[in-house]
Amino acid sequence: MAYELEEIRQSQQIFYYLLEHHALAEEEEMVLYRAYTESENIQILVKSQGEEAQATIERYGSVIYLIPNQDNDFLGYSKKQLKSVLCRSNATDRDYYLSQFVIITLLVAFYDGQGSSSKARTYIRAGELLNLITDRLKEGAE
Repeated sequence: MAYELEEIRQSQQIFYYLLEHHALAEEEEMVLYRAYTESENIQILVKSQGEEAQATIERYGSVIYLIPNQDNDFLGYSKKQLKSVLCRSNATDRDYYLSQFVIITLLVAFYDGQGSSSKARTYIRAGELLNLITDRLKEGAE
């Protein structure tokens, strides 16, 4: 399949934008977004660049996302890297998984996934967060 130079150039611009910003929203970068959504050739080129970078390019609503594959340590993080940042120096796997649980609990508290804007709140008190974590851990233990 032959591609025009302009299609290749635009696909590279889109992929670079995704590398830098991790997402491409229609309202923020309309020209690049439309180039991707209106040209099958550009979509194919961008997705193939994503495959080579061990990532997936997906469009949800009016946003295009760069999603690193699970084992992609270049665009994502390895377990060892996250563990060193999130936990104390002599942390166990249990500490690491607990930190992941706290992060997921925070995300669920702030983003409920309902409606056009999934944001549910803008702040949470520390005591409320501790209560949420305690409740979720109790539910999981049952």
